[in-house]
Amino acid sequence: MSSLEVCPVQLDDVRATTLLTFAGFASNVITKILYPNGVTPAIISHFVDQDTKGWHKDPCVRHMQVKDTRTGEIVSYSQWFIYPERSRAELRKPVKPEWPDGCDEETSKTLLDNGKRKRDEIMGGKPYIFLAVLVTSPSEQRRGGGQLLLEWGQKQARHFNLPIYLEATPIGRPLYERHGYIAVDHLNIDLTSIGISRPATHTCMVYPAPSPQSPPRNPPRTYTIAPVTSEVDFPRLAHIERVCFKEDLTMSLCFPGEQTVRDSAKNQAKNFRTDPSAHYVKATDTSTNTIVAWARWNFYLDVVPAEQTAGTKEWGEGTNAPLCEYFFSAMDAKRAMHLEDRPFFLMGILVTMPEYQGKGMGSSLLQWGLEIADEKGVECYINASPKAVKMYERLGWVEIDHVDVDLGQYGGEEGKIDRTVCLIRKPGGGEWKTEGGTYFGNRAASP
Repeated sequence: MSSLEVCPVQLDDVRATTLLTFAGFASNVITKILYPNGVTPAIISHFVDQDTKGWHKDPCVRHMQVKDTRTGEIVSYSQWFIYPERSRAELRKPVKPEWPDGCDEETSKTLLDNGKRKRDEIMGGKPYIFLAVLVTSPSEQRRGGGQLLLEWGQKQARHFNLPIYLEATPIGRPLYERHGYIAVDHLNIDLTSIGISRPATHTCMVYPAPSPQSPPRNPPRTYTIAPVTSEVDFPRLAHIERVCFKEDLTMSLCFPGEQTVRDSAKNQAKNFRTDPSAHYVKATDTSTNTIVAWARWNFYLDVVPAEQTAGTKEWGEGTNAPLCEYFFSAMDAKRAMHLEDRPFFLMGILVTMPEYQGKGMGSSLLQWGLEIADEKGVECYINASPKAVKMYERLGWVEIDHVDVDLGQYGGEEGKIDRTVCLIRKPGGGEWKTEGGTYFGNRAASP
């Protein structure tokens, strides 16, 4: 039985995977032209620091590795990007990495720009998966580590119904061909700086989407899941939010007037523009091209004081300001108490038009963020109505607290108490232990 296992790279593995990458490509001519004086410890440290600082910041990236379970050693490493559909303007955005001392910056920039230009030319603005790095430790060759990582990528291609793009060296091309990749173009790389007149040729290869005529992610369904990329969508998102919250006793009392719909659209659009933690995702009915559900995730991956994660305190015209102040402050306080200063993902809003409920859209919008959270190894937090708790529990959330509102104190039905439930999900959706309302994680119980 093989002792090799595919698993996500953790932050503690970054130095090891960086060292493995440079060791695996040590004899590659590209390494020689990028680092003419050799790869120094300072260059290694630069990339370790750069990857560590940016570890949680790109939701598209997936770092996967193969480990030997007997020794704990990393055998192979890969870096993947699962790209959503992007506009031409986004495709033209320049890539501005930080180059270390000792790197030929001009050559590095040229290689990066040419590769991106060719990739965008072939894949266009359509969604796809990009295999940026696949490397095996020189001492672990021919154990099947690279094959296991390719199989992991093909599983993602089937799940998302997306093609995979990569650029292969002459040595790597036969492996990719055996796994169904097709050569579609090539890149020539000038080697005259190291005294070689003939250019190196890398082959641009594509692993076709399993069902190229079907929409991405699960072809049988009649909707697509995609990030919101334009402020044009926010009036529609605010309308859906208004329709859904009519049935929520506390939210309908917080925002009773039609003015709040316009304010919501304006506020959400502002968050979209200015809050780098906010990620808006929509579900679109493909038969009508109409947005019918959406979610807002906030990725709080750097240590952020609890009060900075709270929503706006400027309650607009038509809102029930005393109730808003009490309700949202209470939820913020609960979240701060249970999460303390740990990084987390906040599932801030999830709404589906009533006629589309029960079709899996809510679960898909949740899964969009949960997959990233699991890859990054962070907890997820959500506030929910009691009737929605079962759905969240199926996806690994556990109820840990609640906020009660006496509606009569804020102009609602006398004697009516409305409850909002607080839930936490650990990475991978495993169970938390709870006792007496106290939350236990991978550490001692919070007081």
